[in-house]
Amino acid sequence: VAALIVQKRAWLLCAKTYVVANGVALVMALWYETNGGTALGTLAMGRFGFLPSWDGSALLANPNQVGGQLAFAAVISFIIYLKEYSSQTRRSGQAVGTNAYLCLTIFLTLGCMLTASRGAAASWLVGMGMLMIWGKAV
Repeated sequence: VAALIVQKRAWLLCAKTYVVANGVALVMALWYETNGGTALGTLAMGRFGFLPSWDGSALLANPNQVGGQLAFAAVISFIIYLKEYSSQTRRSGQAVGTNAYLCLTIFLTLGCMLTASRGAAASWLVGMGMLMIWGKAV
């Protein structure tokens, strides 16, 4: 991935792939949480992200890791949205097709909140705050 970014200048492709992969992973995690014998509605919010193994003997991830990953992906998705929105607005006067990344930003943010991880929330706030302040530079 680093070679693609440095040698081929494919950072946007890598960032888009990263965001979409995290969106798919969140959908899969929600599906496993709801169909894995425990209903998502009965779980405490802090339990989302403790992805159990198939036999329930081990935990494959914890909410801090899952929340941090989703927070980072939400910030990257918002960067892609800002970049594509500004370039399409300059070119054609309107933004078409960039709303998918805005929807992914909201979806990944909700997943980050479901983990109830303070570290993930702080990461999300810092990243989004920096974009709100210095987002025009993107």
